[in-house]
Amino acid sequence: WDYFLTDIRKNLHVILAFSPVGDDFRSRARKFPALVTCTVIDWFQPWPDDALMKVGQNFIADMDLGDDIIRSGIEKFLPFSFLTVNEEAKRFKRIERRHVYTTPKSYLE
Repeated sequence: WDYFLTDIRKNLHVILAFSPVGDDFRSRARKFPALVTCTVIDWFQPWPDDALMKVGQNFIADMDLGDDIIRSGIEKFLPFSFLTVNEEAKRFKRIERRHVYTTPKSYLE
């Protein structure tokens, strides 16, 4: 039994995934401070422009937009809007000293 517990303690890894958007993460971090102080937080890197474009194209692929010019304009606007929001989030952080997170979910919303 001791060998089993020692092996478990040595090899057990737990992965928790929380979205930093909204009050849930802040609330959990306050209730359980070890979530932040005793863990490794893996911040995701920004999306490349071509990935944003491809995701946007796939997201609106089934929508009837009438004209290819309209579809092309929307496809180009989606990554532009996401990148613009990210730039404004940096500005907001600099001025207000508060983070605003954008995620793949918020991109598609």
